[in-house]
Amino acid sequence: MQVNPALRPLRPENVPQVQEIEREAFPGLWPPTSFRRELGDQKAAHLVAWLPRQDATHPDQQVSAEPEVRLADGRVGPIIWRFVSGVRGLLSSGQAPETEDLVVGFVGLWFGVDEAHITAIAVRERWRGLGIGELLLIGAIELALARRAKVLTLEVRASNHVAQSLYAKYGFKNVGGRKGYYNDNGEDAVIMTTEPLASPAFTELFQRQVKTYGQRRGRVVLELPSPAQEATQA
Repeated sequence: MQVNPALRPLRPENVPQVQEIEREAFPGLWPPTSFRRELGDQKAAHLVAWLPRQDATHPDQQVSAEPEVRLADGRVGPIIWRFVSGVRGLLSSGQAPETEDLVVGFVGLWFGVDEAHITAIAVRERWRGLGIGELLLIGAIELALARRAKVLTLEVRASNHVAQSLYAKYGFKNVGGRKGYYNDNGEDAVIMTTEPLASPAFTELFQRQVKTYGQRRGRVVLELPSPAQEATQA
């Protein structure tokens, strides 16, 4: 049986793999992201999608199951708990040795005064098309909710209609653009943002989409840093 990737905060040991994924996904990016420096910046956050090495055989198919979301301190997540049934144990960071973990994707966020901004979502080329990008987006939204951000924003290439459709599915709307935003080819960016994350409309939409994802792709296992852990990183 194949194991679906789980989400957790970026660790120092993951940095080489995340750098490799960034180079593969964004070959024209300059300068590259300083992941080690951002590990110590409370305004920055990264989540990684990972698998224990022994379970990292490329899946032929996804196994459906009920969605499950848990925080690092054992509490069920702020949104997903409303439709979770049969909650299983937390997938702890110590379940598999770090040397056995394969990072298959990451999402980066930057936090301002009252909003969160997705800086990048990237998936290993061999692991694309398996819903990992959507999983990372779910994690980004959960992290924004946990940090009490009012809205979540991002930029996406004007030509990337697949990504724009995914973001629209989760309530992001086109609110403008940036001319020549991408320095590799001068392509324009589309600015997309959510309505207030705490609004009933967004809450209902997010619940529905995550439940659908869980039914289609398998359970969602998400580890977020507890408030105490975040305070020690400041």
